[in-house]
Amino acid sequence: MGKNARRRRRGGLDGAPASKRRKRTEWTDSPLGRAVEPAGLVLSDGTEPNKLTVEPAIFQKKLSALFRRHPNTQEAVDEFTESLKKYTDNSVRFRQALLPTSVADGADVMSRSGGLDSLMRQLLSVDYLQPSVAHLLLLRLSSYMDTEPSSHSLNTRELCQMPALIINQLRWLDHIVNGKDLCRELLEVVGVAPVEIQREIVTAIPEILDDAQHNNAALELKSLLQSNSGLMAATIDAMSSLNLSFDIEAEVLDVAMGCLGTASVADLPLVLRFIMQQVNSKSAVEIIGEVREKLDFESSFLSHPAACSTPRSSSQRPFVRLSAEVSDRFMVFDAISSSIRFKKPVADGWMKSIEAVAEQSEHKVIDLFVLFILHSLPARKKAVETLFATKVRTQLFTDELLAAAFGPHAKALSEFFPSVLSLCESLLASSSPTITSFTTSLYQHLFSTFDIYCRQEVIGTLVTHIGSGMPTEVNHALDILATLVETRRSEMDRFAVLIKGVLDYLEHLSVGQIRRLYSVLSVLAFHDVETGGSGVQDEMHTLIRKQLSHVESKYRRMGVVGAVMIIQQLGRRRETTDLSLRLTSGCSQSSSQSDSTLPPARRRQAISMLDDVMRNCSKSPDSAVLFCDEMTAAVQSLPLDHALLRHLCDETTSVFQDTFLVEVSDSLPSDLGLPVELAHGLDSSEEDSIAVNMFPLATRQDERSRERGSCLRGMAAQFRLLRVCEQILNGSLEGVDALLGAPVVMSVRDRLESERFEDLPLVKRQSVCLSLCHCLNWFRELVCAFSGEKDVDMRGKVMVRMKDITDMQTLLESCMAATPGFLPPLVTAEEVKAPVRPRRGKRLGSKGDTTVANTTNITQNVDKDSTTTEKTTGMPTVSLDLYRQYFRELDLGVFAILEYGPISRTLLDTEEHTREREELRLLPQQLSFLLHDLCHKLTTTLSQFGSRRLSGGRGKSRGRPSSGGGKDGGGKIQLFSVDELVSMTANIVGSLCEHLESTSGFFQAQLEENDGIVDMQCTHDDHAIHCTNLDLLLRSMATFFAWPPLSDPHYSEQLFTGLKSLASRIGHATGQQSASIPELAPSVHRYLQQFSDSLPSLSSAHLLAKLMVAIGKTSPSLHPLISNSCQGLLQRKWGAMGTNQQRSDALEYLIRYHVEWSEDPLEALETITGDGITDLLGEEASEESSSYPTLSSATLPCYYRALMSGLVGQMKAIPPPSKKTTPTTEECLERFHLLEVSAKVLYILVNVVKSFDRRTMLSSALKVWCMRP
Repeated sequence: MGKNARRRRRGGLDGAPASKRRKRTEWTDSPLGRAVEPAGLVLSDGTEPNKLTVEPAIFQKKLSALFRRHPNTQEAVDEFTESLKKYTDNSVRFRQALLPTSVADGADVMSRSGGLDSLMRQLLSVDYLQPSVAHLLLLRLSSYMDTEPSSHSLNTRELCQMPALIINQLRWLDHIVNGKDLCRELLEVVGVAPVEIQREIVTAIPEILDDAQHNNAALELKSLLQSNSGLMAATIDAMSSLNLSFDIEAEVLDVAMGCLGTASVADLPLVLRFIMQQVNSKSAVEIIGEVREKLDFESSFLSHPAACSTPRSSSQRPFVRLSAEVSDRFMVFDAISSSIRFKKPVADGWMKSIEAVAEQSEHKVIDLFVLFILHSLPARKKAVETLFATKVRTQLFTDELLAAAFGPHAKALSEFFPSVLSLCESLLASSSPTITSFTTSLYQHLFSTFDIYCRQEVIGTLVTHIGSGMPTEVNHALDILATLVETRRSEMDRFAVLIKGVLDYLEHLSVGQIRRLYSVLSVLAFHDVETGGSGVQDEMHTLIRKQLSHVESKYRRMGVVGAVMIIQQLGRRRETTDLSLRLTSGCSQSSSQSDSTLPPARRRQAISMLDDVMRNCSKSPDSAVLFCDEMTAAVQSLPLDHALLRHLCDETTSVFQDTFLVEVSDSLPSDLGLPVELAHGLDSSEEDSIAVNMFPLATRQDERSRERGSCLRGMAAQFRLLRVCEQILNGSLEGVDALLGAPVVMSVRDRLESERFEDLPLVKRQSVCLSLCHCLNWFRELVCAFSGEKDVDMRGKVMVRMKDITDMQTLLESCMAATPGFLPPLVTAEEVKAPVRPRRGKRLGSKGDTTVANTTNITQNVDKDSTTTEKTTGMPTVSLDLYRQYFRELDLGVFAILEYGPISRTLLDTEEHTREREELRLLPQQLSFLLHDLCHKLTTTLSQFGSRRLSGGRGKSRGRPSSGGGKDGGGKIQLFSVDELVSMTANIVGSLCEHLESTSGFFQAQLEENDGIVDMQCTHDDHAIHCTNLDLLLRSMATFFAWPPLSDPHYSEQLFTGLKSLASRIGHATGQQSASIPELAPSVHRYLQQFSDSLPSLSSAHLLAKLMVAIGKTSPSLHPLISNSCQGLLQRKWGAMGTNQQRSDALEYLIRYHVEWSEDPLEALETITGDGITDLLGEEASEESSSYPTLSSATLPCYYRALMSGLVGQMKAIPPPSKKTTPTTEECLERFHLLEVSAKVLYILVNVVKSFDRRTMLSSALKVWCMRP
């Protein structure tokens, strides 16, 4: 020992010569110096780092041994700490004590490259010193809360670094001596420190404290989070790194959940990541559901930047702030995306939470984002597509939700573009109109939101679908392309060459699809000749001329469609004002309207194309019909040049007169095999100068097509084109009004109505049927043309033509029944499948008759027992409803006839004296004809757009080509838009009410004549036609008012008009324009309730209930009244209940709304089961319930299915007890009462299964319980 001591005295600490001894400082003899310098550290005066002469571990070991051997350790520690405090009073020395130490010259230390701990860090590693040194550091931290350089000897930059340097000393210590005190002191400093220092300390807490103190720290952080939202990011980040117990974790999670609604966009990612870390398989649905409920993207993304816990400077330039906001959105989406991708319970929770949403208003933008993320995962792609399609089909996802998603969040969604595009492709294959409309909107958002590369991908995808050969995909892709061209034409111009490639696949497209494609290409190529793509123009011209001259009809049809689309674009007037040429019958456009100047070269090009296509079509009746229909649609849909229209009108008039009209003075032909006459003339003999040469043309063979009557196929189409051009050019139909009363050359009617018709040769019978078909189409076009005229004489002629139509239909049905193998001629360019004719001796609609499947929805749903007249002669009957596609479609203007009142008509004798006066009115047969067509239009058209309005307006305009694919053929031209149909229906509701009252009056008279009993057997034709009309009237109004988009603001005016017409029937003040829809609804219900006592059948009751429910959805206050109305219909005895399916649908519908809209649904269920079903149970069971006559052993399965479904729904609606709050006594009693009534109803329904152990009963119970959402 002595030798070593002498060596130390002679030399340095490491045995160096005395000449290299270190210079003594003022701190050498202090307790601090006496402790650290012998242990191997040389204190600095602040000008240079503190230096180690030994390894750090040796230094710490020696220092620890010094205090351990001291007789009074605590006293030595206190002296050391006091000396250290004085040493660090100087800011410069204190800063050096916080910075890494260096290695002294000549010292044997391995770590010479740097990375040595600071002096404070070395002292904290000594257990004896750690508590006091840590306390000293936290005290020093409070002194640096003031960042003014004047109070310290450091510059501003060094001063700002000091809090972080102090906190870093406490991070990642190998051992914590007194973690509880350290935690307490840290949190005390947090309570008084500025926000910046608070954020530093909170962020470092997981790295400072050991696991034993994490729970205590979490509780304090939870309180801090609730009181200081500015530390949200730091607090959440710290708590995500703490190891917490289950209870503390649940408390912290609740607090984090509460932050979702108030967190800024910058803080949302951290909050979401923390919450998602807590998700497991058991709590996934509950946590994700609460996240969905509280996470509001709109309010979060619109929050003020100052609310962020990491605020940005308000002096940032606008584009910098915008970039930061987009980055924030990316971070939010990334937080959700990463949790979904890497945690299966999170993905499962999101799927189940979104699937459980049952209301449209409850869906949020986050639902779409999550589904886009989930769809990018291969394992969940199919499930997401199914869920997404279901949400769209049930109208839970709307266009408004899409707009909210793509509008403010477009840039952040760019990462998910491939996923969204793939989802669009899967939806494109759906045949649902609702999904189709939504997919169109989705494609529009994709095209308008993203960059040019993404747009090219969208167009390429659509082109691929067009070439796929799948009809549904082709139709939808073409419709979407047309919508994009209509709304984004300038952006679509650059993709014209890409779309042009579809021309290579024309052979695989239908006429409607070709029409749509040519419409798109013609707009892109010819909307501006100077700037349009000349390459596309030249290629289209060449292709169409080849098609028009082709020998095959299918290629000629392609050429006709393409030529008309080009003519439409070339001849389109470029006017500054919006001139609508969408005319309904009777609407006129003044010829005095200014005509824009069309460039002569453009007009010559259009006329040349028009002459070329007319010349080629003259050789083919099919092409001629197609050209006339296509050209009519083109003229109606867009304003064309008047010079072009005049040329078209002159050419059509010349051909029509030469082909179909003859002079009355000419002798009638006698070589046709049957005698002919001038029939159906409405004018006096002096006024008659022309006649329609119908039967001769139907009998003679056309030289061009070698087919009898082939030229007549184009007569109706040519007249339609002629009268539309006349209307546009002259503003009236004066130039063609002589055709309305002109007679028709037909075979003598006596031979057709007698039984000798069957004795005629088959060829003659076919000629008669052919002439009747063409004459019927001729009359239909006449009615379409002149039904809107205001002149009384013209209206009288229209009424007579309506009677001619109904009489001729009856005659044609009898003639076709006696002419086997005859099919009506096609008067359009559609390719339709011929219906199957019933065999002789078999009544239509009998078992095994395949024609039933081809009937329209209206024919299927109207009760056969009350709407058809059975023929028992053994002759097969023919219904023209099966041949609807063979006859010309009626315009919307035809329904103006419903508004006609009684019309007086004067009949003159040969001397121009009044012979008699005839009063014309709409008879039940003509009313049935119009109502059938109205119901067909409403059912087919509204169902195609039953979900929502298409973007940019309602669907397709009248006369605008559609891609087809409907029930009536793929090439049909739509003659009206949905908006026009809805407006027209709203305007004629008053007229429908008049006819409803008149028809109901017929049954009221029967009630009075038969002592309150309606003749249920429908044995009389008069009764049957009134039953049919009543059902059709109720069905048309129910279809209109039950259309879901009618409640949209876009249709508020039409809904108000319809309801006001109904309310005015019972004296409601129609002049009160300020009356709201809910104010009108009670009057409407009182009006409809008047008809419930005179209903002839259960099907009529079903339709009336549907109409009431549609009205009730506009005013919830009517629900109890409608429930009572449904109950009254259930408690009435019906004679005619229809087929089993009709009876089941009606009863289930009435029970459903009686229960759901009752003031107490469970009480309603209890009443039906207690008063009704119990009558069928027990020893004294009866065949029919006394309180509910509609309930019998035959209808029990219907009742059982509806009651079980209602019970399940009501039980699921009982609110579960809250997990967070204790329910009150009243709430518990109310819940027990509901469960008691539910159990009672279930007990009765179980007894029903015991007494009636039918398979239908058991299957109904299983299906309801398993499938009820």
